[in-house]
Amino acid sequence: MTIWEMLSAFVWWVASPWRVEDTKERTEDEPPFEEALQKLGKNIPTKADRDTMVKAAKAGEARERLRREKEGERLDALVREHLVPILVQVSRSMLGGEGEIEISKSRGYESAGVSISWDQNSNNMGGWTMSYGNTLGFTISSEIVVDVYAGRKHPQCIGSVSLRDEKWKGKIESLVLSAIRSGKCGWSESYDPWAGYMA
Repeated sequence: MTIWEMLSAFVWWVASPWRVEDTKERTEDEPPFEEALQKLGKNIPTKADRDTMVKAAKAGEARERLRREKEGERLDALVREHLVPILVQVSRSMLGGEGEIEISKSRGYESAGVSISWDQNSNNMGGWTMSYGNTLGFTISSEIVVDVYAGRKHPQCIGSVSLRDEKWKGKIESLVLSAIRSGKCGWSESYDPWAGYMA
């Protein structure tokens, strides 16, 4: 190789964009690869850490389950000690003491609030249609749902109370008793001349 060829090769090497630079100066302030891995490893949870996190999560679930159970017991007591006696009074007024009480609860969905309603199926007797009872209903906004049904098997008289907040129980009692006093829960009869022909 002549001196001119050597000089040309050197100039090409200096100007080449693919020339690999020495990285010692560029990485002088960076930690060695092994040290960097160790630092990253300190941020990774150990098995003991993971076990602790799992135990904490399970403890939280247990607390929430206990809270729901206590809430269910509180609602059961509310139905048993307050709403059922109210429905017994309504049932006695409508059915002369022949009412039957059935209780169910609904939670976890939106409802209209507090409502009390009474209705009875008709009993066709030839041209006469016997309609037992009237309808009583009202609505108040609240937060917990409890449904109570009262009636007798035949003809079926159905009443329901929906309660979404315990603070309304006094209002419910007042409205129900007021309806009883006003006679809105009494018996009624209606005549339908076409009832005997409607099958």
